[in-house]
Amino acid sequence: MEACFFFSGPIHAFENNTIRQFSLFKKTKMSPDTYLYRFALPNKWGISGIPVGQHIQVVAVINGKEIQRSYTPMSAADARGYFEILVKTYPDGAVSQYLASLSVGDIVTMKGPKGSFQYTPNMVRAIGIVAGGSGITPIFQTIKTILENPKDKTEVTLIYGNCTEQDILLRTELDSLSVLYPDKFNVHYVLSRADASWTGPTGYITQDKIAMWLPAPAGDVKILVCGPPAQVKSVIEATTTLGFTAPRTVSKITDQIFKF
Repeated sequence: MEACFFFSGPIHAFENNTIRQFSLFKKTKMSPDTYLYRFALPNKWGISGIPVGQHIQVVAVINGKEIQRSYTPMSAADARGYFEILVKTYPDGAVSQYLASLSVGDIVTMKGPKGSFQYTPNMVRAIGIVAGGSGITPIFQTIKTILENPKDKTEVTLIYGNCTEQDILLRTELDSLSVLYPDKFNVHYVLSRADASWTGPTGYITQDKIAMWLPAPAGDVKILVCGPPAQVKSVIEATTTLGFTAPRTVSKITDQIFKF
């Protein structure tokens, strides 16, 4: 009798927000205060199981107290055998400092997936994104997923604000995407403390800049916002003034403006 084999798809490392442990496989310094952490999955053919746009939580015991922080994977949702998170290390960031202290081979406790945002192809005609500093990290995976899917016709425009040029995370990757997909993706960098060599836009991300670069309000347009609280507040005020529908206190996927 011939043997029968049934394949139900790749094993998901994260399911039902259950606690899991992962080994740090690679640690790459991306900027003076930012690292890309690659964690190995238990099964080399498995995938993370984190839907595009959702996040995991790192769980750490620091000074006898359990602390949790949320991070959205940078790697593709269907990457086999690993997942990556990009984390900026803050002087007063307990978990970011904990991650920065890790060495390859160390074990980290996590759980997930979590989050109200889950991207589906062609959910809207156009997406306007405003990100500030490390706020690019929850959004990058969504951008890349949209652009690399030839069946997804969504147009994406990103306004990315930082203090200095050195602070721009993933610039090489973003610039490459804008070259590869010029009909689907535009990125605008804005610096609040630019030096004399900077030739791009300066100042803050104002209502005028949003009106100039992002798609106009319409039923098939969504705005995504992630960054420092003051910037998020300012962007929401600007976009609602322009005619977008204000988000709920805790954003839902159906909101026209979604706050990460």
